[in-house]
Amino acid sequence: MKKIKGFIYKITYIFYYIFSKKKISLTSTVLIGNNSQINMGKQSSINSFIYLNMSNKSILNIGANSSIGRFSEITISSKSKILIGKNVFIGERANIRARTTIEIGDYCRIAQGVSII
Repeated sequence: MKKIKGFIYKITYIFYYIFSKKKISLTSTVLIGNNSQINMGKQSSINSFIYLNMSNKSILNIGANSSIGRFSEITISSKSKILIGKNVFIGERANIRARTTIEIGDYCRIAQGVSII
């Protein structure tokens, strides 16, 4: 059931991208729990082959002009948040896992292969 919700969520975002310049790649795996949210700013993107796993009541906020590199993995536990600011770049193969709140400020650059746990 989670995979079906994730697929529907991706399709919705792809159509939404046409009008708002937001993007989640079709090759990404998105698993979303009940009452979870993804909020994306203008011209932000989740690139190819991302693994995004969101448990129940979790939140992912991505600011404007931010992007998450290919092959990255983001896992958000129940009732947790990841807040990504404006103009943030997260490199390829990054690994971010939240059990509480993780906040990445505006204009940050995170190198390839970095783990934030």
